[in-house]
Amino acid sequence: MIQVKKRLEIPWEEWHEQAAVGEAATPEQAFDRVWARTRVERSMAAVELKWETRPALFAALRLTVESPEAVEKYALIAERFGMTEGAVGKAAHDYRQQFAQKIHQGIRDTVAQDEDVEGELRYLVSLMQN
Repeated sequence: MIQVKKRLEIPWEEWHEQAAVGEAATPEQAFDRVWARTRVERSMAAVELKWETRPALFAALRLTVESPEAVEKYALIAERFGMTEGAVGKAAHDYRQQFAQKIHQGIRDTVAQDEDVEGELRYLVSLMQN
């Protein structure tokens, strides 16, 4: 799932499929969807680099964010990695925070003024919803 502020939750696979350029009504919409998809993918890649020393845990946590209905529960992840359930929950929280920060930072890098960040973030979220 993708979660950006206000805990918007959209299954990653569903959004990724919907974000296909072919579904856009205009070239501008196609461009914007590619922009949104690229922003999300780059943010995910940046977060993944932070977790490079624990790739298996990252993969398990990523699934809890992207597709929560099809993943192990925190207790099972904790058992598999020799962690407490609370530690897994904290790691998942950290992962979500890192992802949200990278999305925000990436948008900040593309706008002229800080005041425009929230509007662009809302627009990215709207693109993910449609």
